[in-house]
Amino acid sequence: MRPVQMKGSVSVIMGAGLAGLSIGLNLTQRGSRVVFIEKESEVGGLGRSHPLQNVIFDYGPHVLRSSDGNLVEWISSLVKFRQYHTKAAIYKYGKLFDFVIPVIPWSDISRLPSSVVSKVQAELRNLKAPAASGATNFQDFIIERVGATLYREFFGEYSAKWWGVSPKSLSIDLAPRGLVIGNDASYAHITTGFVVPKREFYPETGGYGSIGQALYKVLLGKDAKFLLNSKVTDIETDGQSVTELWLGDSDKIKIVDRLFSSVPLPIVCSMLGIQCDLRFRSHIACFLVFPKNAISVPPFSWIYFPEESVTFHRLYRTGEFSENNEPGRLGGIVAELACFPNDPQWKMKEQDLIQKIRVELSEIGFARGPLKSWKVMREEYSYPLLELDYKERKHEIMKKIKERAQNFVPIGRSGAFNYWNSDSVLSYFNTEIN
Repeated sequence: MRPVQMKGSVSVIMGAGLAGLSIGLNLTQRGSRVVFIEKESEVGGLGRSHPLQNVIFDYGPHVLRSSDGNLVEWISSLVKFRQYHTKAAIYKYGKLFDFVIPVIPWSDISRLPSSVVSKVQAELRNLKAPAASGATNFQDFIIERVGATLYREFFGEYSAKWWGVSPKSLSIDLAPRGLVIGNDASYAHITTGFVVPKREFYPETGGYGSIGQALYKVLLGKDAKFLLNSKVTDIETDGQSVTELWLGDSDKIKIVDRLFSSVPLPIVCSMLGIQCDLRFRSHIACFLVFPKNAISVPPFSWIYFPEESVTFHRLYRTGEFSENNEPGRLGGIVAELACFPNDPQWKMKEQDLIQKIRVELSEIGFARGPLKSWKVMREEYSYPLLELDYKERKHEIMKKIKERAQNFVPIGRSGAFNYWNSDSVLSYFNTEIN
């Protein structure tokens, strides 16, 4: 590979995921030339799709949610979408419960073990509305609103399994707002960044990765350069700005304008010589292909598994989002695990992990039959771990980065350490860039 030579104003973007692609399109529309550096052989980042035996798997159960009409109109001009309505569930005690955000249905409560129901009823009678919440963490915030027992049953157990830390050490930013107990079992995916439901969309064909592919084609037409299978190994500065990037041991790119980066913040800090103690939760996605008639996954967008007796944390069927993801006689199941790189699941042999999951799917009754194909994908930096003081720590790190590299701009979920969904990173396409 030879260093890229481009005349005039050139912005370099580390990472060709949805964040990088969106901001790259923004820059080209403003007259800037763009070079992408991407470690994978294709664009899309965590929003990629992966065909396996003609079944299309997404790396994560992605759905585009947005109330921004301009964003929806723009994306719809590139990808053909259909409106989607998410319906999620929780599996425990051998039962399926309706998902509990933002409403915990009375019907769910009544189906808990009788001893648990008695505790819930007593706690709810004595529960006081938090006029001015004194809660400072995820756990206390939810307990104030629904009591300790409902918190444990529907929030605490799963959160501890997914995040790998005590929910008491998680930031209140991760706690769902507006929790109520009622009769409406409708689902709303309310996470950090918004507190009201949004419209939902999913591509008709090509899986969620079709969004990244569409942006890629547009950018190629605008003369953007893509260095795929390229990894930044070091960042050089003159004490005030980034001057050069090393790709491997010998190739370099000179930075004459700004450097945008969706590369995970700890990796960037390591190259800049800055200490970073912000942590990520790693993610394993197991793709399993079965004959369609062997799959009995209930018709939910995804299902959460809080009990430790089940290896995986979340599960979904590929065809649930679009029948075009399963065009033939085969169907797909994705089983997801969250862990840290030192955990046994991360180190487990792929064949052993798939076999364990296959047995559990059979025991639950979700898949019985011959496994036609499988694939395991791992991402070490998948979910920013929002611990109690993460904002203060992040602020200090960003301050040090800015002192050493004024032309460096962190972007996206991993680069800016934000728990963002797709609509947030895609919105870079029309964001004012200073």
